[in-house]
Amino acid sequence: MDITDKVSHSAHEAYDKIADATSQAAEALGEKGEQLKKAEEQLMKKYLSYVRYNPWVTQWRLTFC
Repeated sequence: MDITDKVSHSAHEAYDKIADATSQAAEALGEKGEQLKKAEEQLMKKYLSYVRYNPWVTQWRLTFC
């Protein structure tokens, strides 16, 4: 194997490692995005429930806080 082949092989290995790391990072971000979306939905449900059952308290807090 001559030097050109070695350099080419090394470059391909580096590219493959970068592509793999990028793919893993994108997957992790996708999972975290889904977790954040679910957390937001749960928080909104709790907030709306609180407002529904405590409208006067909620209005007072919005007015005076």
